[in-house]
Amino acid sequence: MSQTFRYKPAPLRGVTDWALDGSRLTGPKTDLDLGTVTGARFVESSVQTLRHRRLDLLHPAGMARISANLPRSAGPDAPNRAAHRALMLAVLDILPPETPMAIGETPALRGIKFAIGVLAVLMAGGIAVTAMVAGMNQNAVTEVGVGLTVLTLFGLWYAAQNAPWTAQPELTAQGASSLIQVLDGLSSEETPQSTGS
Repeated sequence: MSQTFRYKPAPLRGVTDWALDGSRLTGPKTDLDLGTVTGARFVESSVQTLRHRRLDLLHPAGMARISANLPRSAGPDAPNRAAHRALMLAVLDILPPETPMAIGETPALRGIKFAIGVLAVLMAGGIAVTAMVAGMNQNAVTEVGVGLTVLTLFGLWYAAQNAPWTAQPELTAQGASSLIQVLDGLSSEETPQSTGS
């Protein structure tokens, strides 16, 4: 049975179409036999007003990415979010239940985020040393000190959250399917929404 999934992956992008025919997934820059998938990764993060969610499918020829950057205000029933979720759940339903699924960003991106956190701490320290060497008056040091403390705490927190040596959680495809449904406040009995062809 063929299923078609249509959604806008981002506010400023056009509508994309994905099709799932048996174990064949086709979509933007993707023509993949899901039987060749060796692993997957699920990522969800929020930045300001956007929620980024994606499913990476690892296969011998590379990686296929099913992603969406949708407004955080879009609830689980919003058409684009529901269609994207339905596509991910339909794909996960076809994968063998024991397919390994990493949760969180790729190690390379985690390394970059870790470096940003370390850089924030180093910048705060450098500014503090410069302020002391320049002989700033007490009021200016107090004002700068508050900002530097915030920058230092942010850097430490961001680096700790993205430390490349920490183990990332792993699930199976079946567990990831349940996780996506729980994140959207759905029960595991609800079925994916799609338009059948």
